[in-house]
Amino acid sequence: MTREEAQQWVERLGLQPHPEGGWFRECYRSRTRVTHGGQERQAATSIYFLLGFGAVSRLHRLTFDELWYYHAGEALRIELLHRGGRHETVWLGPRVEAGERLQLAVPGGTVFGARAAEAGGTLVGCMVAPAFEFADFEMPSKALLLEAFPQHRGVIEELGSFSDFLI
Repeated sequence: MTREEAQQWVERLGLQPHPEGGWFRECYRSRTRVTHGGQERQAATSIYFLLGFGAVSRLHRLTFDELWYYHAGEALRIELLHRGGRHETVWLGPRVEAGERLQLAVPGGTVFGARAAEAGGTLVGCMVAPAFEFADFEMPSKALLLEAFPQHRGVIEELGSFSDFLI
């Protein structure tokens, strides 16, 4: 995906800057309501998410599972730091024969982030169930991540929270 194509996706889909990096827009919020942990909330939400040209989606964690779906562009590298310390790299993209995946389930509680290819952009969809609420979103500082995952310093340095740099 070229820069021009990425800009066209931003305009066509009405994408806005995302707090973790990249561009997004919520495109679905279920009318169905569910009860979880004694709280009633909508059953699911889905967004379009665009990341491009070496940009990163900062390491973050959601309370609930998130499903990622490849839509267009270059393959996207997703880095996952699982509970217990296991690190996993997944490529979300169209070349299944090369090991890329068309979709990925990120378990709730997993710290994860992504980096787009330097040469282009990627458009994906992300669905969370029960519905995403910012109260379920955490972007830990690099210090906290290094304390929890000292063996994965490289990933944390690359994709760690830019909140560490705010004054």
